[in-house]
Amino acid sequence: MANDAQGGAIVGCGRMGKLHLHNLLARDDVRVLHLVDPLDEALQDVEIPAGAKRSRLAVALGDERVGAVVVATPTPAHATVILSALRAGKHVLAEAPLCCDALEAPPLFEEAQKRGVLLWTSLPRRYDPQVIAAKEALDSRALGKP
Repeated sequence: MANDAQGGAIVGCGRMGKLHLHNLLARDDVRVLHLVDPLDEALQDVEIPAGAKRSRLAVALGDERVGAVVVATPTPAHATVILSALRAGKHVLAEAPLCCDALEAPPLFEEAQKRGVLLWTSLPRRYDPQVIAAKEALDSRALGKP
């Protein structure tokens, strides 16, 4: 792991949070420092990486070494967690959907712009062969009604 690796936190350690953890641990340019989940059972089968710890959200966001946060909580918590991370000046990668209500999204992007940080949504299935095939079938009108 590089000494100048970007510090990160994962908020939400269910299925998708564990997938993000696995992927981040495979990189040399990222160091996972905090795993956050209010449910202890979500962290029971997670091997805490060297140098990382189970944390509360406020602790992870207050850590100056953390430059980016992955939000993999249940969708109803997304907007609140994302806004907290943005206000703390952290870049945010959030699982889709970004929020439950379209009216919640503009303030998130406004905050990201105000803080000069990135906010983006993870679309992990976008390039899955099954998803591509379904889109092609819809586009060709082989499925569904116009």
